[in-house]
Amino acid sequence: TTFCRRTPQEGTTMFGTVLVLLDATPTAEAAIPFAADEARRHGCPLVLIHVIPLPEPPTARASHGGPSVQPPPWPIAEVEQAKREAHAYLQRVIYRYNLPEETTRVTLVGEPFRQLLTEIETRPAPLVVIAASPTGALGEVTRRLLRSGAAPVLRVDPSHLAQTMPTQDSAISQVVASSILREDGETVC
Repeated sequence: TTFCRRTPQEGTTMFGTVLVLLDATPTAEAAIPFAADEARRHGCPLVLIHVIPLPEPPTARASHGGPSVQPPPWPIAEVEQAKREAHAYLQRVIYRYNLPEETTRVTLVGEPFRQLLTEIETRPAPLVVIAASPTGALGEVTRRLLRSGAAPVLRVDPSHLAQTMPTQDSAISQVVASSILREDGETVC
């Protein structure tokens, strides 16, 4: 397991991995510079995650009985094609944002929140960075993630990006358009 490096100039590092959730929209990609800045400052790996939304069967039966509604099967060939397209998208993101070659690309299939939780559990000391509008699909994932307390979350508000893009010397905690929540739900900044 690899954890953050610690140098006297940086002080104590908090994160072992920086995860950024992308849905192939410019709004979601607004999180990339912030995530890359955090990964650089903490000496941690950067992980780009794209979830191909696919309904998952319910985990519990309906309280009033009756059959559980099962989502229709998605042909395997279509799932594999969607995975190839997602992988190519993440590769283009790495190139477009000039991210390090060691940036990890993860393509998952399923309900986005559940898939993200599973990925969070596999990473050491994760920070999740998400840029989401309140009404989009990532907005719902962000709300659910914040309520779950599964990991600290840096939510980037794309409407404020013109004045808050990170610079070489910026501290992300000074970014007005973001909020980091600790696992116990207390806002850090």
